[in-house]
Amino acid sequence: MAGRLSLAYDVLVQAVKACPLEILTNDLKNVLESEYKTQALYRSRGSEAQKRIQEIIGLGAELVSITESSPKISELEAITILRRFINEQATFDNEKNAWVAKANKEIAATSLQSAHDPDVTYRKKASKGNVGLVVNITETCSDENPVQIVTDYMVEKNSISDAEMLEKRIPVLQEKTDVTDIYVDGGYFSGGVEKQAQAAEITVHYTDMTGKQPDPEKIPLTAFIIKDHKTVEACPEGHTPYSCQFNGKSKVILAHFDRNVCSNCPRQDTCPVKFRKNNTVLRVQQSAIFLAEARERKEDKSARKEATSKRTAIEGTNSSLKCSQGAGRLKVRGKVKATLVTGMKIIGHNFKQIVRFFNGDIRKKAIEIANNNNQGVIVPIC
Repeated sequence: MAGRLSLAYDVLVQAVKACPLEILTNDLKNVLESEYKTQALYRSRGSEAQKRIQEIIGLGAELVSITESSPKISELEAITILRRFINEQATFDNEKNAWVAKANKEIAATSLQSAHDPDVTYRKKASKGNVGLVVNITETCSDENPVQIVTDYMVEKNSISDAEMLEKRIPVLQEKTDVTDIYVDGGYFSGGVEKQAQAAEITVHYTDMTGKQPDPEKIPLTAFIIKDHKTVEACPEGHTPYSCQFNGKSKVILAHFDRNVCSNCPRQDTCPVKFRKNNTVLRVQQSAIFLAEARERKEDKSARKEATSKRTAIEGTNSSLKCSQGAGRLKVRGKVKATLVTGMKIIGHNFKQIVRFFNGDIRKKAIEIANNNNQGVIVPIC
């Protein structure tokens, strides 16, 4: 609540400062006094925070109303941010003819988090809340490479999930590189990611999978023959459905089988089809098929070990960018500037990798592979 109160104060003060003094009421002018800050932020009890937020929202609504008569002032960034803050933090009560502050749990993660940077959002990951922007990087991971290089990055609002970011970048990666395999953790899985990857002929390897584990006693969806993730052609016993529809809007597949055939099937107790009066039905989300396929790939122990090894390596790169290059706390605000600065830092990191190569600091695994293949010693050519 204290953070929300501080944000409310910052947004209001910024908006008041942006306006000419002559249009301000005495209450709004009072906001600029040091005593107001002391009373609002430092002398308020925890139980009074909601009341203080309500007061600030009321003053903000008053200021927005005053500026409406002047488009030039109303369109100022500070006023726009104030207007956004009120819309996200309060609801308009028609009976009271006033804005009423929302409860904390009603505030969306995409709501304004900083008066000075409207792009930053809130995200809770690993039980820890974070405010800011998020960057995802893609790095080469071939064992034969003497050093690894970052080939792509993306800066987004903190509320954007890892899976959404990967889904957006797969077409870009395909265009920029000859990528055939991507190694990620389970948080990057989604039906959209799998669909994009398969369309680009890219295999995504997951170190783990999120969500509920499938019942090992049940027949997996991968046992069915499903064409293009849309049409069920046969069940595990080879029986074809007499009808199958795919709803492009809901992404749901409905396959209807002969009830008599299913009744005599020795595997009916473990089959995911549902018995109805006149038939049996397999109803499945398209994303569930992608998930089943991804889980099947993950269950291969050797493949999982390789995926974990390759995925873990990028944590060192993340650490280097945050600590050595200062990417963990940028000195700029806004998504555009953050994207540009992050790009510069990644270029710096890649140059360091190239310098490592020319200094002979080459990955041991690459040297071992070269020696085993009788390729000689990896050295830079000057």
